[in-house]
Amino acid sequence: MGLTLYVGADEAGHGSRKSDEIIVAAFSLYHGDGGKIHIPVGRNSNSAKNYLATQGKGWLFTLNGKFARESLTLEVPGLIDYWVRKNDLAKDDLRIASAFDGELNLGRQEQFKEEMRRRYNFSEDIDIRHHAKTQHIGKRKEKSYDSKLVWAADSIASNLFMESRKKINLRGHQQYVPVEN
Repeated sequence: MGLTLYVGADEAGHGSRKSDEIIVAAFSLYHGDGGKIHIPVGRNSNSAKNYLATQGKGWLFTLNGKFARESLTLEVPGLIDYWVRKNDLAKDDLRIASAFDGELNLGRQEQFKEEMRRRYNFSEDIDIRHHAKTQHIGKRKEKSYDSKLVWAADSIASNLFMESRKKINLRGHQQYVPVEN
């Protein structure tokens, strides 16, 4: 396999059954974007969007009207497919390294892996990491992310959620992709 696509994903909806679940995936073809980072607690969607605005990087999101813990692992494969097609990447020469914000139990990890194997005919295991942790370092709070891409997805998802609370139509956003699973 030649190329590795690094993916970081998060969802926002904060358990609200009144609004759509927002699922964001951030993408990069650069190895350095797959490493752990520690940043001060707080989100900055403009910094995240600027970070993803270079060649070989990007982000997309979709909406899921059903609040379900499985939303993230069910919807992200469709976002990956769309990004791969949009960037003319060869599916059969691609490896996926993914990281998710939050706990993924073994069932959800397997669900994601099976869906990716079905779509990409992978014979090898798919790299999945998960869970961002908030920790105290001296008097500062920092959040440890499994990748810069998870930080970006988390920041953007939070911002989109705030926009949706202001009744902004997210389906008209240029990064929105309707995903069918």
